[in-house]
Amino acid sequence: GPPTLLIGDSHADRFKTVLSQIPLLITKQNCTAMEFGERPDCNWKAVVDDIKALKVQRIILISHWREDYNEGEFRRLESNLSEAGVPVIVLLPTPEGSEFNPSSYISSGRFPEFVSLTRQQAEQSTSRFRNEIKQISMRHPDVIPVDPLPILCPSHCRFAYRGTPIYRDDNHLTIDGVAL
Repeated sequence: GPPTLLIGDSHADRFKTVLSQIPLLITKQNCTAMEFGERPDCNWKAVVDDIKALKVQRIILISHWREDYNEGEFRRLESNLSEAGVPVIVLLPTPEGSEFNPSSYISSGRFPEFVSLTRQQAEQSTSRFRNEIKQISMRHPDVIPVDPLPILCPSHCRFAYRGTPIYRDDNHLTIDGVAL
């Protein structure tokens, strides 16, 4: 069937396994959605040409999103996404911080289910990016934000699920975390 295009950095890498049951194309590794048009090796026109030539049915954007993008970067992202001509799923930021690093718990031999970070704190720490993507999605219904926080942070943020860590470092999910 028509393929899905995965765009992202190392955060997208773990999703390859979970998404392997669908026809999947992957862009040049480590070109995040925000870098197309900024880095010479991240060419959005080539991506759009591939979307058309390969009849891509949707795009999934997964990345380590920063909070310091400027207005121009968001405008460029919005322009690129609307130019794609297919639905674009944007995974909103996952919680991060030193309390998610498994090495913090190895000496105790026990992994906590939850850390002290609350869902509200996780939302606030990435509020600008979240708000910008939500605004873009209101102007472009084909841009679909997907929020991992309801699962990862029901009230407090999870470090583990059923005793298994869902983080491999302070910001990357494990395969179990991605599956969750």
